[in-house]
Amino acid sequence: MTSNPLHFSTLSDSTKQMQDNIDFLHSGIVQGLATAIEGNYVVSGCDVTQSAGSTYTRFTVAAGKYKKDHTLTAFTAASSPYVDLPAAPHATSGYAWYGLLVITGVSTVVIRNTVGGTTLAGSLNPQIPDYTQGDVIIGVIKVDGSTTAKLTTRPFQFLTYHTDNAPTSLWVKETTTPTNINDWGAIYCKSDNKLYFQDGAGTEHDMLAGGSTQNLFETIAVSGQSDIVADGATDTLTVAAGTGITLTTNAGTDTLTVTNSSPNVDQNLFQTITCPNGTNPAADTTTDTLALTEGVGITITGNSGTDTIDFAVDVSDFLTNGANNYVVTATGTDGMNAEANMQFDGTTLAVTGNITASTKLTTTAELNRQLAQSAASGAIGSPRALAATTIQVLDTAPATNNFFIMPAVGSDVNLIITLVNGGAGDAIITPAASEEFNAGQVTNPASPYHNLIPAPNTMVLPKLAFVTLVSYTDGTIASASMAAPAGTFGTGWLVIGYGL
Repeated sequence: MTSNPLHFSTLSDSTKQMQDNIDFLHSGIVQGLATAIEGNYVVSGCDVTQSAGSTYTRFTVAAGKYKKDHTLTAFTAASSPYVDLPAAPHATSGYAWYGLLVITGVSTVVIRNTVGGTTLAGSLNPQIPDYTQGDVIIGVIKVDGSTTAKLTTRPFQFLTYHTDNAPTSLWVKETTTPTNINDWGAIYCKSDNKLYFQDGAGTEHDMLAGGSTQNLFETIAVSGQSDIVADGATDTLTVAAGTGITLTTNAGTDTLTVTNSSPNVDQNLFQTITCPNGTNPAADTTTDTLALTEGVGITITGNSGTDTIDFAVDVSDFLTNGANNYVVTATGTDGMNAEANMQFDGTTLAVTGNITASTKLTTTAELNRQLAQSAASGAIGSPRALAATTIQVLDTAPATNNFFIMPAVGSDVNLIITLVNGGAGDAIITPAASEEFNAGQVTNPASPYHNLIPAPNTMVLPKLAFVTLVSYTDGTIASASMAAPAGTFGTGWLVIGYGL
């Protein structure tokens, strides 16, 4: 390995400085100086080792430092940067050619060996190759003619500039303000012991103003107000005391104290809350708290973000069995129940059970109860028995026969029902299971003794005909104004009138 002497060395011995009559290739020296003036030169390390490459001599460059455009850069040998000679020695002794070993990147080196685009491979007029703009020249390699292609002792001349021992101070002679040059900046000092920077427009800036760099707030922003912006490096922010505020400063502790000098400033407040029941809450201190409590059916929700209080009625606290369309009835002074057996959808009031009126039930339309209509299969519905005298119109669709079933009597005695066949065909009516029709006969009630009962327990009501029936149980009709028919009867319906 050949150590970098960190100066322009002689070609025959890299440890020595250049010598006359030996280092006569002044173009290489000039190139080294030219690149250094441009700010491209080796400053430390970058020792060179010659070894036998695959075909020609290999030059490996060790780690070091170099300047690239005046910027100090580390050259790394982590990837073992090396380069082989790009051409073989001249076949004839005495014909030598020269190469430039240069740095092209932080870990890359190349050997320049052309002049004006022509490759140097030995010449009667040896020349130093051209360098490429931006090259950092390490040194000059001499390739003597008739030497071995893998020679490891080729003459090498370092063209390095200086060491890491750079000046630790920058000395600048005091001057007056210079004349500015457009697009150029100038740094200088004057007799007032200040360092200045002049921009291309000629504006002079005091580089020492404001001292060292520190974190500062340049702008003070207040919502809804205009920003307070520092006008200079030594601008002052003035803090003013408003009404009821006292400001106290302490230069020794660098503190600013803000005090409320009028803690009892008048403001609109409610000290007492008047209530319709109970006692009136009143604030006991300046920081007293008014608490809101939830009564039955009331939910209170506060929101600190919006400063609001929401009151909501929760009927589930006093309403049971709540459901859509259920009619609500009172169960006490503070209770209600939604009735499943009485529902109103806005059009129809549906009642499951009895309706009792002390005088009469009035309507502007028809008051009727229609029996359930069945198919000829006999799958017949069973409507509940009514609790008062009712006229029921059998409004059936046009058909030959239409089947109906009477409400079950059960224990509902003395119920009078008038049926009118308003359909297009005969209405065939049967009693409920285990019950009977009776036309007032004294023998078997199942015998056909009536024009409307052609078969046992089967009534045929012609179109537009009507029949009135009264219910009985165990042969008893409870009404005192109506005598029971003779004979023994079960439970069912007695025909008391009919017509067309």
